[in-house]
Amino acid sequence: MPETRTDEQEQSIESATVSFAARHWPVPSLSDFAFLIPIVVLFWCTTEVSWLLTDSDTGWHIRTGESILSTGRVPAVDIFSFTKPESQWFAWEWLSDVLMAAVHHFAGLGGLVLASFFLLGFTSTCVYENAIEESGHRLIAIVLTALAMAASTIHWLVRPHLVTPLLAALFLWILIRVQRDGKTRWLLVLPPLTILWVNLHGGFFVGIVLLITYGLGSVAEELLQGNGCHAWQHGRSYALTAAACAVASLINPYGYRLHLHVAQYLGASFYLQRISEFQSVDFHSFTAGYFETLLVLAMAAAFWHLRSGKLVQVTLLLSWSHMALFSVRNIPIFAVVAVPGVALALRESLEHVRSQSSLR
Repeated sequence: MPETRTDEQEQSIESATVSFAARHWPVPSLSDFAFLIPIVVLFWCTTEVSWLLTDSDTGWHIRTGESILSTGRVPAVDIFSFTKPESQWFAWEWLSDVLMAAVHHFAGLGGLVLASFFLLGFTSTCVYENAIEESGHRLIAIVLTALAMAASTIHWLVRPHLVTPLLAALFLWILIRVQRDGKTRWLLVLPPLTILWVNLHGGFFVGIVLLITYGLGSVAEELLQGNGCHAWQHGRSYALTAAACAVASLINPYGYRLHLHVAQYLGASFYLQRISEFQSVDFHSFTAGYFETLLVLAMAAAFWHLRSGKLVQVTLLLSWSHMALFSVRNIPIFAVVAVPGVALALRESLEHVRSQSSLR
């Protein structure tokens, strides 16, 4: 005769089965979803995958990479121009070009699109983690991450500039933790990251600007609180790291001449007036509404932080809001930088509302 199980035994077996499944079947987290947000946003807000391939620069980045791989040298003169042959030229994204050429060789344009999705996914995950770090609220973090990704679609293209928002988010990840925990040894990671950044894309100076902003803001906050000793210690750590990053940025095929070229290029009115991505955003475009929403939240958050003396957040939010309004290509960086400050302001404002409600 087979044994009959009691109700207690059945419940015990069922709970053991559920427990086993929970341990052995991975359950997706919001961090996993954050990684997938760019795919959702791309299909929801744009013309799908073709959106990433609407810029002709993708082609010459591939060809530049192929030239470097075949010759073993980074070009110092223009290898494409018919009207200005052998003129001075800077392949300032040479490492990205090499990687793009290699991916294209093995997987074609589809492989480059897939690689771009990975870059965007890692950026989205970093933005989410930074928002969680500042807010401690998963819903706030995931909503703001989705908004930031939607706002930055305006400059999603298969080009090397996709690495700059990712590395800016990584810089912020470290700076947020240094400011929170005071463990300045984390800053040692930033100079090596700068070496990688300067060879991948010309936006490497963004990291140094973020460092200086955190340094000056932290010193000002400590001085306002009467902590002169701490202000000196923090200021010295940030200043030394910024100097180390500046020196590290010289480790590139062109040395200091790259910095001069970037400064001349970004300051040339000829380019600023004629290249669309250097111009201000067109608020009639269908993706501009997401940027506008994040911009309003950033302004409100800056006002909130000003009242509580959080000068780092105020400076970050106001300066990058200005940069985003000045040029379309700054919007993805603004989105990355703004989310942590907005998340912190939302958390604090919700706590304030709850405390006021409990007093009634």
